[in-house]
Amino acid sequence: MDTTSRIEALRHQARRLARSGDLEGAAARFAEAERIAEEAQEPVPARLLQAERELLSGHPQEALQAAELALEADAECERARDLRAEALRRIRDEAPPQTGLELHLCARVGTYRDYARKLARPTDTVIELGAAEGHTTIHLARRVARVIAVEKTTQSLERGRERCADFDSILWLQCDAFETGEVAQVAPQADLVFIDVGGSAWPSMALRLAAIYRHVFRPRAIVIRNVELNDFVLAARDCEQDAEAGPWRNPYR
Repeated sequence: MDTTSRIEALRHQARRLARSGDLEGAAARFAEAERIAEEAQEPVPARLLQAERELLSGHPQEALQAAELALEADAECERARDLRAEALRRIRDEAPPQTGLELHLCARVGTYRDYARKLARPTDTVIELGAAEGHTTIHLARRVARVIAVEKTTQSLERGRERCADFDSILWLQCDAFETGEVAQVAPQADLVFIDVGGSAWPSMALRLAAIYRHVFRPRAIVIRNVELNDFVLAARDCEQDAEAGPWRNPYR
């Protein structure tokens, strides 16, 4: 039996065990299949199996992270999208009731930092995605209780640490912004989320991050800096004002 067939056989066994109520046995089968996929250097199947196992074990945040990693490797993977949607649904359903979400969008760096100055409150915990060299981080740190500065690039992160060395309230995390599990370990909830993962990048990444972080961390406001997204909104001649409120206007229903 080849590797793919072994993985699928174990996956089907796991699902049958789960349906019969043997969750421990199902989790063990998923873990075995995941190990085989990793040994075969097949990262997408491994992450998909991990996501299913985490959902089975009642860990939707970890499942969300695994599904996002699978989508990074294969953006067209329907199974990864389905698992991500299920993880987000469980996170939303398990979260306590909350209403209201402020969304702020801009293109210019100066405006982005203005939001950091205007929205911050002294007791806030802020997650900043794409902290880069800390230019916005320092504005936040002067005004809030805690900043979780997430940056993927080693060089930028080190420069940010140097720039903000006087602030003990900043926790720097070197990880991909989609790795919400690592962020959630240090900040299970946030008051503000700032997103600038390359202001000139294609809008889909910023929108995906905003959707994930609003569900996982439930902030009162999200600020996005993205040139293309801002331009798209400005280019719209009108919109259907009386359409039923969806997840962005009523995100926690």
